[in-house]
Amino acid sequence: MNYKKSTADAGRLLTFIIWPFWGFIVNFFKKPSKVNAFIFTAFCGLAGYFFKLSEPEYDSYRYALEFKEAVVFGISHFIEQRQLEGMIDFYSIFSYSFVKSFTSDPHILFAFWGCVFGYFMYMSLCFIKKYLGNCKDTLFICGILVLMFMINPYININGVRYWTAIWVFLAGWLGYEVHNKKKWLLVMCVTPIVHTTFIIPLVIYVVYKTKVIQNLKVLYFVYIISFIIGNVVDLEIIVDYIPFLEMSERYSTYVDTDFANTVKHSFIFKLLQSHLPNYFILLFMTWLYASKKMFKYDKNDILTKVLQYTLLMLCICSITQSIPGMGRFDKLCNLLFFFILIIYKHRDDIKTNYLLPIIVIVFYVRILNVWYIHDDLISFKYLLPFAYLF
Repeated sequence: MNYKKSTADAGRLLTFIIWPFWGFIVNFFKKPSKVNAFIFTAFCGLAGYFFKLSEPEYDSYRYALEFKEAVVFGISHFIEQRQLEGMIDFYSIFSYSFVKSFTSDPHILFAFWGCVFGYFMYMSLCFIKKYLGNCKDTLFICGILVLMFMINPYININGVRYWTAIWVFLAGWLGYEVHNKKKWLLVMCVTPIVHTTFIIPLVIYVVYKTKVIQNLKVLYFVYIISFIIGNVVDLEIIVDYIPFLEMSERYSTYVDTDFANTVKHSFIFKLLQSHLPNYFILLFMTWLYASKKMFKYDKNDILTKVLQYTLLMLCICSITQSIPGMGRFDKLCNLLFFFILIIYKHRDDIKTNYLLPIIVIVFYVRILNVWYIHDDLISFKYLLPFAYLF
């Protein structure tokens, strides 16, 4: 048995060495293993290495320029320097200092970021696969796993801090809540070090754990009210009060009014930032409530737990969606929602075979928003056999 496993692992590694992209595709649905973890992480690192870093309109160009110009005399000096410049996300500080200690090549920096991004993405999907156990992979579950990958893929290394933080937080949440691994609670708690805005889902998690509001009926109606408020009231008006907050200078980079108005009224924004997924999630939650499937399981069941936390997050996302920069938490809600779908399908509570194509159509535009800039960001060479030789 061990001989067969070793031979299979060697075959997968050889496939990856010959053609990294094909090796990644072949192993995407395989059971969790150290070999699959390596392949997943290494491929995302390879994609990071092939970032073009030549388009000034993208964050990756700015990061590369900052990295080239950074003069590091030790971690303490660099922290002080970056704090003076207004950077309070220590993931960037650590990354610059670590990579700069042995190279000034920004492609190595992005390869490092790709590996970290890929590892936590792999662990998030790994925890879901482990929850499913030895069940037969249905087309529905495989399709949802692909959607989870596509909605926050390695392309998002372009805006590395926030999008990495999503996978770090989700891996921490799944590791602790689903598998009761305490070290992953620590991982979740340090997510604000990667991106400070993740203080928000962390605070929501504390509220969820204190069980102040755990009744699903109450949470559902609070979500409905929040959704209505978020679609009727324009909360951009709170930007006028932001200067009174300690983080006002930092926050203004997310809510610059002129930039927000320009983007919000553009055709591309209206096309790509479709709210259709939000309405679909609302309809699905309403169906769960009306059919009483929302209340089918015990309060200690993992499905009840993920519903409670997801509804709390949806409340915050619904209310703050009109504030530029805050709408990105939709992606975390989408990933949690996909996990809910997987659990219901795994337990055979969803019997229709037509839900998957509907979900693909609904989330298509949101996924397109991520992938349409692929060719601008990454050289196609990483998709070729022996890509690491180029």
